[in-house]
Amino acid sequence: MTEVAGVPDLAADAVKVETITWTMSPHHPARRLFARLIDYIIFIPLVWIPIAALLDFAQIPEMKAQGGAQTILTQLSLMLLATLASFPIALCMSIFGHSPGKWMMGLTVEGKDGKKLSYITALRRELSALFRGMAGTIIGFFAVIIAGYYARKHLLAQGETTWDAKFQSKILYRSHFGGRIGVAVGLFFGVPAVLGAIAGFIEVATGK
Repeated sequence: MTEVAGVPDLAADAVKVETITWTMSPHHPARRLFARLIDYIIFIPLVWIPIAALLDFAQIPEMKAQGGAQTILTQLSLMLLATLASFPIALCMSIFGHSPGKWMMGLTVEGKDGKKLSYITALRRELSALFRGMAGTIIGFFAVIIAGYYARKHLLAQGETTWDAKFQSKILYRSHFGGRIGVAVGLFFGVPAVLGAIAGFIEVATGK
């Protein structure tokens, strides 16, 4: 296109369309970690509510312990809830290619053949990531730190996590996902606050 004096170059002034790309590198361990934490914030309450309602309906007394025993009981309960949360998380990945947390962090999971993972493969991968990458999330703070450190080290050194290597899966990173961060932050802080308020209201209303 030849530019005539005094006439704007329409091609140069055209609106630029932002290109969104999906890449396997560079790796973003922090985005993967926050995606997993957001998933647990969403799904652990969803699996806990029906269990709590069932226990209340059956009038099963609350298990209580003292000191270290109570800490162990709490950790085992959270581990069980995180394990149960893996089932709906895997379902989301097998249908959509990502969980809510991964969507917010601009991640998608697929097989190395480019296809979505089957539900069984997605579930096995999710459970492996839970126990290998986060030490079951609640075996203990230092155990979680150590497991996360070695998972991150393996990812940066080998280009994939042990569970991705085992189940022939890969994670793609979205180049632009800024608008989703606000949603993620809102969920990260908002959901626990809302659940705490609901629990407090129920406690006051029932006098327990």
